[in-house]
Amino acid sequence: MDEPLSKSQQRLRGRKLVEMTDDELLEWIDACEKMERGVSAAKARRSWKQSGQNAHEELKRRRMNETEWLACCDPGPMLEFLGDKVSDRKRRLFACACCRRIQHFFSDERSLKAVEVAELYADGLKDRVHLIGARDEARDVKRQFRANYAERQFLEPADAVVLRAAGAAQDVTRDTGMSAAINCYCETSRAMNMEDTNDCNPAELRQQALLVQCIFGNPFKPAFLDPSWLRCNDDTVVKLARGIYDEQAFDRLHILANALEATGCSDTEILDHCRIPGPHFRGCWVIDLLLGKN
Repeated sequence: MDEPLSKSQQRLRGRKLVEMTDDELLEWIDACEKMERGVSAAKARRSWKQSGQNAHEELKRRRMNETEWLACCDPGPMLEFLGDKVSDRKRRLFACACCRRIQHFFSDERSLKAVEVAELYADGLKDRVHLIGARDEARDVKRQFRANYAERQFLEPADAVVLRAAGAAQDVTRDTGMSAAINCYCETSRAMNMEDTNDCNPAELRQQALLVQCIFGNPFKPAFLDPSWLRCNDDTVVKLARGIYDEQAFDRLHILANALEATGCSDTEILDHCRIPGPHFRGCWVIDLLLGKN
């Protein structure tokens, strides 16, 4: 090998790319290029090349700009870009929203109950004991479904969808919001792919990317709240926002937009978001802004 790895590059071997800093990723890319040039075996060269490409992709995700954010059609890179800049509550509510979109596939009320408990847990209204209990119930649904079809070599497409949906309901109760978010968007997008539930449905991924924008807003344009909006007209804006949140009545968002305009709000980001058709779910950045949730 003409160009051996430096000691610092050797220490990066075996590390996960997501755990590396930007500088370490750049160093690892350099290491991969050295190894690709230096090894003789074709398989090893391909392996080092792929590792370098993966590191490039990781850097690209971290350096997403506003145009890429708004045009992104996959929630994965968006969640990775947000990283720890957002709350665990928000990430779990995104997972819940993904499940809400496919709740018509739930074959057992315990699956829906798991989503409901996860929503309450995100808002501090249920404790970890309740979350674990809901997880156990959702897991039982999945196990029972598998047991009922154990003798079949292949599942019919409709049955495979139901199994994926049951898995998503279990995933929404995972220990951390990030784990719930990543696993739920994958499982639910597979559930929406009737042709092959082993693959994500690109159309559903696009809808989930819109969900990310609904819940997390635009990280390149921090939201502004004028406190006077909340006090006008006997706190009408706050009352409307609270009702929409508690009842998940997001079809009323256009009414909220009108009420905000009546207070003097002219923020197009807020007003436009309230008037777009959706998808909207609990965790919507406008509602959270008005209610002081993070």
